[in-house]
Amino acid sequence: MKKIYSLLVIILFCSESHSKNFSVRYETGIGQYNLKEIIDIQTNLRAMVSDLDVKSVVRFPSTLYYGIEAEYLFNKTHALGVHLFYNTTAGRNHLADYSGEYKLDILLSSYAAGIDYRYTFSNLGKFSMSAFLGVGMRFSTFKIKEDLTVYGETITHSDDIAHGTNFYTFPAIEISYPLLSKLDLKLKLGYEIDFRSRYVSANDAGEQQTLHYNGDKPLNIDYSGLRMGVGISYKF
Repeated sequence: MKKIYSLLVIILFCSESHSKNFSVRYETGIGQYNLKEIIDIQTNLRAMVSDLDVKSVVRFPSTLYYGIEAEYLFNKTHALGVHLFYNTTAGRNHLADYSGEYKLDILLSSYAAGIDYRYTFSNLGKFSMSAFLGVGMRFSTFKIKEDLTVYGETITHSDDIAHGTNFYTFPAIEISYPLLSKLDLKLKLGYEIDFRSRYVSANDAGEQQTLHYNGDKPLNIDYSGLRMGVGISYKF
């Protein structure tokens, strides 16, 4: 993360002498996520309390993502930038009645930091169309919280957390429209591809251990999926 911030500072510094070639952007949109292994884990955890009529009431829905980007424009066609995006999603197994409540939450959050290249290949009136390619590393947190309450008293409580990293690539198509002389509206549609991750947590002795899925391979939390976003870009 420090390297990303350092690169942002360098670009900001360079923009003092090339201000017309520099832009910053805020972006938000909908992200879909594969998360097959985590969904399987949620199902397996529900089966472990089969004596109770527990339901999976939330199963990692599509959610909003948020991000910022700093970009250097070499000319009207080519641009190079850095980006930082954040997203979160969750799953929940739940049961509640007059006697108590059982709740298990699986919480996922991650930061995606990387570099990107943009190639503007078409102009139609005020509209321009670009091909976008981003690559980088995702830093993710995986948390499981489990609580059982009976007649207002907590019977069991657990709170486990793990951290993981994986590389990703993100090809997309963008359409840009100028709102003002220095302000552009950006629409983006793309598909993120995540490569296999590795997650570690601390055991009772404080030692790091790798989490496994089905006992034979490291757990993979796959954020691959469709991204549809809208952004506001300001050109200095």
